[in-house]
Amino acid sequence: MVLKYIEVKDYLINLINAGKDQDALPSENDLCSYMKASRVTVRRALDELEHEGLIRRQKGKGAFICKIKKVKKALNIFLGISKDESFILISNIMAGILDQIKGDESGLHIFITDENMNETLQNIQKHEIDGIIGIRPYPVDYPIYEELRQRGYPVLLIDRAMKNSHYSYVSSDFTQASFLATDYLLGRGHKKIMFVGTAPWIPISSCSKTGFEKALQKHKISKADSLIINVDEFESKASFFDDVSRIFEHEFTRLKPTAVVCISELFFVNSVYPVLHKKKLAVPEDVEIALCSATFESTPLRNSIHEIRKPEYELGKHSVESLKKMINGKTNRVNIVLPVELLRKDFKS
Repeated sequence: MVLKYIEVKDYLINLINAGKDQDALPSENDLCSYMKASRVTVRRALDELEHEGLIRRQKGKGAFICKIKKVKKALNIFLGISKDESFILISNIMAGILDQIKGDESGLHIFITDENMNETLQNIQKHEIDGIIGIRPYPVDYPIYEELRQRGYPVLLIDRAMKNSHYSYVSSDFTQASFLATDYLLGRGHKKIMFVGTAPWIPISSCSKTGFEKALQKHKISKADSLIINVDEFESKASFFDDVSRIFEHEFTRLKPTAVVCISELFFVNSVYPVLHKKKLAVPEDVEIALCSATFESTPLRNSIHEIRKPEYELGKHSVESLKKMINGKTNRVNIVLPVELLRKDFKS
């Protein structure tokens, strides 16, 4: 017996095959009535078709057909960068992007995601943009990407792996990064360890937390000897890292860990390092530190901190390759996760 949602899905696929790009599909109410199916059943069929890239849904307007487009070699790509992002920190990603579009006459148009949305949409129409790449967007940046996706543009995000979402992405493996960092520290004999991250609902933090917990399970470290600090954004963004630092200091004093895993260099520099400096603790003699990201020339105690090297050039390169496939109809969805590498600093145990 064929499941009801499969019947609904097959019916919609027939409409898609017979229809044209951007044609509207029947409303959920009409489908429920015609197919004699529940709203839950109809939505399941629509969810799968959207996940497969065969339709797009626009809130308040319904579902629309997505057809394969004519293959284009030279493309106009819109590159979104958050206003809070440093161009220095994304230079290797940019190098991968630029090398990949070199030679095929593709155009690259950069926009800052906090710009006026109407102005951004006008620029996209003006430059006849084919697709959008977003570099490490923050939660506040997602409305513009969602608006573009709802309008039918292929949207791909870099370093933002989000399971069960509608977005395509090319990302570093954040779960592997935190697992490698934590596993190494625990393998060196540490029994009490902390993880410092951002809001648990943010995909990066969620993945990193998962990797940390997997390493704890592997080494049979109890919850009493470990602590996860996931700090949500406070009302005052200016005081965010001060708030993280305050919480870290309180919990550090309580747990007295000998090792700390930080989700990023920013968290270490702005929240963790000030506390260690205040307590006059030496790294790595008193506390050993591992980051789930890379350090920089300006990072305090850089030569005393373990770090994760991400394949940033490859992220840029694969993002353009993947977006081209999406634009030209060779694939409807891209979810690529690239492995990372732990750079250990050699200390005596």
